[in-house]
Amino acid sequence: MRRLVFLGVFIAIAAAPAVLKADVGASAPTTNGAERYYRFGIDGQAGWSGQDGRAGQDGRDAEVTADGTWQVLQMSGTDGGNGGNAMPGGDAYGCTEPYQPDYDLEGAWGGRGGNGGDGGRGGSGGDLLVHFDDLAQLRSLQVFQGPGRGGDPGYANTGGNGCRCYIRNWSHTVCHDTTDEQGHTHHVCNTYNYYCQDGQDGGWGYQGSRGSDGVYGRILLVPGHDPVPAQKTTMDVSFGQIASGPFTLSRNRWFAKAGAHGLFAAGSDIRDDYQQFDRNIQGQYGIEWRAPRPIDAYVDQAVHLQMDGDFVIRASLPDGLWLENHEETVAGVPTLVVTQVVTEAEAKDLVFTGVAGSGTGFEILVTDRSGVSDLVKTAFRVKIGNQTLFWYPTR
Repeated sequence: MRRLVFLGVFIAIAAAPAVLKADVGASAPTTNGAERYYRFGIDGQAGWSGQDGRAGQDGRDAEVTADGTWQVLQMSGTDGGNGGNAMPGGDAYGCTEPYQPDYDLEGAWGGRGGNGGDGGRGGSGGDLLVHFDDLAQLRSLQVFQGPGRGGDPGYANTGGNGCRCYIRNWSHTVCHDTTDEQGHTHHVCNTYNYYCQDGQDGGWGYQGSRGSDGVYGRILLVPGHDPVPAQKTTMDVSFGQIASGPFTLSRNRWFAKAGAHGLFAAGSDIRDDYQQFDRNIQGQYGIEWRAPRPIDAYVDQAVHLQMDGDFVIRASLPDGLWLENHEETVAGVPTLVVTQVVTEAEAKDLVFTGVAGSGTGFEILVTDRSGVSDLVKTAFRVKIGNQTLFWYPTR
């Protein structure tokens, strides 16, 4: 175990005050002298929302050979269904207004109108893969890959009516006798005014959204009659497997082109861009272990290899391991070389063990229990008051 020492550091710890929150109810006393508030009637129910439209079906994919034989390929997506219309909100009911009570009144509210249903998405056209010997043979193919249209939205609906007031204001006069300091009796009367407010009508619901349109299917052209080679663009290699390397990945190269409308039969409903197969590109990648620590403890940890769109193989290191590494070419093969390794748990296995001294001789003691501080560049963040310092210890 190693002990790391920090000199001349003062640490201040402040506790933040707790904040308590309480829910606040919707009701509140009136402001005209009365202490009570009353809603008469029963709120109307919210209207039913319309159902969402069904999604359109995607067109079928197809793989054909263009040999001059007339072929009609129906691969279009279907339209999405329309959203359903909403129902109106219900009127408030039981709207019997109490007769001039000694408190304010408000009528029950009408129910909110329902929301319109969303239109279903349109189906996308299917993908077409065509083998050919001569591009002129594509003129014998009439292809329909159009997208389905998104469904129309359903209509929202209106809200219901709230309860109405028949008597909108009234007053009560309350009298009582009171005796002043001289013993004289006075007859005192106070008048309190009360009000009734109509219940709110329910609001309109929200209009549904139109469904998204589908997209045209892809067109893939392959010279010749051989099947498109399988590709392997990713691979996970454990450290226990690296001796069997180098490892081979592959990706197919396609060239993006335009002008499909001029290649296929008149009347075809297709996109104008297409992709033409070129070849399958393979690449190799190796992994070597040159770290002083034995590899045995890490054989289950894996490096993720991926060939990107530029046909370059890149390595992603395993989580939980901190590796010192570089890439070099070994026997003509790009190779990941591991020169040092610690686990994340080892690197973070630090324990505060105390303080010593004072003033400029004040020390903070931290113990490196895994003994890897010579392998890891460690930085500590120390907060002093409201300032944060980064402290790089001398081991």
